[in-house]
Amino acid sequence: MSTSGPLQHDQIPHDGFTPSVQPRDLENVWKLTQDMPLVPPSQVNFMCIEDYARVCSPGADVTAVWYRAGFFRLLAEHLGLLNPEAPSQMRKAFFELAAKFPLKRMELGVRYDEWPMDADGFVKQLRHALGSR
Repeated sequence: MSTSGPLQHDQIPHDGFTPSVQPRDLENVWKLTQDMPLVPPSQVNFMCIEDYARVCSPGADVTAVWYRAGFFRLLAEHLGLLNPEAPSQMRKAFFELAAKFPLKRMELGVRYDEWPMDADGFVKQLRHALGSR
């Protein structure tokens, strides 16, 4: 994996799955991207791998953290799982599960008709982690 420059999708392993990461790294990258200023559609928010590495633990697979953070943000927004007012217990359970839940690597330029993971299974495991069924 490159240690400088922009993050590249092709740095995710080609074995079909995104590696597990540390929950704290995932949460830190999530917060970093949440704090990014909104820009007009004609502009692009550009961050280099160093920007993400600064908020991750030493030796973290920064590309895997970035990929998981982006994907699980989409899932959370789509399913309404993690709003800003979510209790800390919910946030902790979400990041712990999202850091290790099996997540297929999606290929660029390929149209997918379903999530690259078992979204229902994720929600069930999250509910179980929170003590509800």
